[in-house]
Amino acid sequence: MIKNNYPYLRKLLFILCLLPCSSNLLAAPELYLKNYTKQEYQAASQNWSVTQDASGYMYFANNIGLLEFDGITWTLYPAPEGAIIRAVTVNQNNRIFTAGYRELGYWERNSLGRLEYHSLKKEVESNFTANEEFWNVIISNDRVYFQSFSKVFIYDYQKFEIVYPEGFVNSISDGGDRIFVNVMNKGIYQIKGAEFSPYLVNDFLSHAEIRFVLSLNQSQLILGTANEGLLFYDGQKLSIWQSAQNDYFKKNIVNRGCLTSDGKIIIGTILDGISVLDLNRTLLHHFNKENGLQNNTVLGVMSDTNQNIWIAMDKGIDFISFSPDPSYSIIERKELGTVYTAAVYRNKLYVGTNQGLFFRPFASTGEPFRLVPETQGQIWDCKVIDDRLFVNHNNGTFEIQNDQTRHISSVSGCFSITENPLKPNSLVQSTYSNLIFYTKDQSQWKIDRIIYQFNDLIRYIEVDHLGNYWASHLYRGIFRLKFNPRDSLIFNHYYGNEVFGKDHNIHVFKVENRIVFTTGGKLFTYDDLKDTIIDYQSLNEKMGNYQKATRIVAGPENHYWFITDVSFGLFKIMNSEVIKIKEYPTGLFNNQLVTGYENIVPISTSKAILCLENGYALLNAGTISPASLISKERPKLRRISISGTNEKISDLPLNNDLITLNFNKNNLQLRFSFPFFSSDKIKYQSYIDGLDQRWSDPLEKPIFSFKRIPVGDYTIKIKAVNNWGESSQEYSIKLVVLPPWYRSVLAYLCYVLTILAGLFVFRMRIISRTRQKESREREEKERELIQLRNEKLQADLSFRSSELASSTMSIIKKNEFLMNMKDMLRNQKEQLGSRYPDKYYDTLIQKIDDNMSSQDEWKVFEANFERAHEQFMKTLKDNYHDLTPSDLRLCAFLRMNLSSKEIAPLLGISVRGVENHRYRIRKKLNLDGDSNLTDYIIRL
Repeated sequence: MIKNNYPYLRKLLFILCLLPCSSNLLAAPELYLKNYTKQEYQAASQNWSVTQDASGYMYFANNIGLLEFDGITWTLYPAPEGAIIRAVTVNQNNRIFTAGYRELGYWERNSLGRLEYHSLKKEVESNFTANEEFWNVIISNDRVYFQSFSKVFIYDYQKFEIVYPEGFVNSISDGGDRIFVNVMNKGIYQIKGAEFSPYLVNDFLSHAEIRFVLSLNQSQLILGTANEGLLFYDGQKLSIWQSAQNDYFKKNIVNRGCLTSDGKIIIGTILDGISVLDLNRTLLHHFNKENGLQNNTVLGVMSDTNQNIWIAMDKGIDFISFSPDPSYSIIERKELGTVYTAAVYRNKLYVGTNQGLFFRPFASTGEPFRLVPETQGQIWDCKVIDDRLFVNHNNGTFEIQNDQTRHISSVSGCFSITENPLKPNSLVQSTYSNLIFYTKDQSQWKIDRIIYQFNDLIRYIEVDHLGNYWASHLYRGIFRLKFNPRDSLIFNHYYGNEVFGKDHNIHVFKVENRIVFTTGGKLFTYDDLKDTIIDYQSLNEKMGNYQKATRIVAGPENHYWFITDVSFGLFKIMNSEVIKIKEYPTGLFNNQLVTGYENIVPISTSKAILCLENGYALLNAGTISPASLISKERPKLRRISISGTNEKISDLPLNNDLITLNFNKNNLQLRFSFPFFSSDKIKYQSYIDGLDQRWSDPLEKPIFSFKRIPVGDYTIKIKAVNNWGESSQEYSIKLVVLPPWYRSVLAYLCYVLTILAGLFVFRMRIISRTRQKESREREEKERELIQLRNEKLQADLSFRSSELASSTMSIIKKNEFLMNMKDMLRNQKEQLGSRYPDKYYDTLIQKIDDNMSSQDEWKVFEANFERAHEQFMKTLKDNYHDLTPSDLRLCAFLRMNLSSKEIAPLLGISVRGVENHRYRIRKKLNLDGDSNLTDYIIRL
């Protein structure tokens, strides 16, 4: 962007003899001229041609390549094979055609926004001469015309056609519906489509070296020639176009020309820069090395879409902007020092500075300022009263009338002087120490009284309709003073923190004859009905941010300038109605306002002088500022760069409406262009919707770096802002920072599935554990039941075994008793013989034997045995079929672990018989001799 604070920017105020003189200083046109050196654009000094594309970018044919300027950054694209580029033009689709030494082709942007070259040389190289060189390229009617000294190559985006003019071709020019071909020693020919024919051929033109042809309309042409100056063709005859200056143009060799959209004609020369003329043939401006250009040799010139002039020169590139803002102009006069005050008095402009009082004729802006004699030193205020100029000086008060300076007071440190509305022909003045009253005596102003009763640093003083003198201290609050008719002080009251909420920088002024106090926060006023100072609520509500004014300057016809820290505005206030006429941001004036002593001097209802540190500014609030033109523009994205923690930078394509970043590459840099060429100081701001709370602080260049952007979806907005606070249209682009893989949708899906699987497994484990627990509990209960059952069975078995044992023992005892009885009977029989009758003996023996082998007892025994030893008999019978009932009985007794002696009575046999029986059973059970029959029977 062109900026008026660039190191090489020269802000020029031209009122030359070539311009019509103005009777008003504020009407002087202002020009801004910027020199771009090769050090700045980083290419060769020599530039041959210049053009602008639909995006507003500027392109220059440079000795070493194609130069691009986007308003912010210069970019050099080296020429193919290092060849020189002499001509450049661009079509409506922003395809850039260039040509030079044995090379022609076009440039188009790739996805990253960089220009890539496409050569057309191979299609026509067979028609080149050994030193074929192209000097002009023109696009017209969907054809591209490349001009060398011997031919014109016509490209229709598919194929080439070649026109041979049969002569030396000086140049070609765009004639709208035709191309003019300027042939040396012949004249002007035309190409319509691909048809070549004479257009204006005569003897005069056969001697003219035609450099360009400008079409004013279908029949009127301006011919620029190197040796005959400027010629005019009206469709019938040729004539000198500008007689007064034609010798000048012949002498300085016309080389290039262009017609601006607002009807100006720019002529570039080889020896003396450029001239700007209107259609009435009036010379408007002239620029050469003496008044700002880097060089006098103009190789290319054009007017951009905003009527700015671009000059491709033999040395560098120059830019000229005409009258960018008629609402203000800054006049730098460093020799004056810091300007504190000014006044227009009798057609002279007086400026009071820290070095003295200077003046010059008001209308003659070209004249230097001169010092008013005897006024060296600090000037605080100048004011025209009673057709005299009163000068408040550090060394006293001066009166200037009829170019005569008179020292009317030697009291030092005079700040301000004002008329006393209560006393005709009376003035009151504030100073470093005392108040001074002046009176007019026989047309002479003199000191009437110095108020020694009041001694303070008073900056401003106002008198209300009740006779109150309101005096604001230089640093502190407000004094309210009253005087008797003999001007003796009778009342003095100080107002500070208890009224204003602060005790410093409080000043007093008048608005519509009402006392108004400024505090920098809000306005206060004096309520004479309540005799108190109150918040001026009604005015505060209407003034908006200007209720924070620090100073109010009254102008004519109820106009007032309100000055704040960030801006100052002109208002018309009448009958409590407030109309804002214009507002000026302080940033317009490059931080040159005199801090603490800001001052505006009204000249008329809309015009004023603003005091600055190194000069002054002329304000014209009645004009419309072109600053709002910025609202039609939008920043353009030029480069997207991303990087991660390793700082490796990579670029992304520009042809997407969405920027997608991985979480590990979340550093983003955006570079923008803003091809809005003017003298405005443009700054740039960013805002990330979804991340920022407000727009960023303004940057000098639209290069925005965003570090470590959190994961999320955002919208990045970029805008340009000028000195006036006007904004461009916003550029916006979507931004998505992807989460890491472990925070991706797939990962979260996996997490959900894993959690569900975990919950499922956990549930299954819980179910399994529950089932296992239930199973264990069930098994435990079953074990307990089994144990109880077993215990019951064991108890039952024990009981049965006990019963079995009891019954067995009873049988044993009974059988033993019976056997003893039997033995006793046998012994008695043997002893008595026949005396014991056999009938009785045998009966007893039989009875005994029957009782010993009782089947009822055996059944009871067998039942008890089966209850105690379940399945034993069955197993024994199933496995050993040869066992007899007697064998089973013996096995039962052995199962009970009875000895042979105990078994014998049970079987009614001897012990020997039991042993024999045991032997037989061993045989039947197939037991070897080492096996114990009883152990085997117990284990069975």
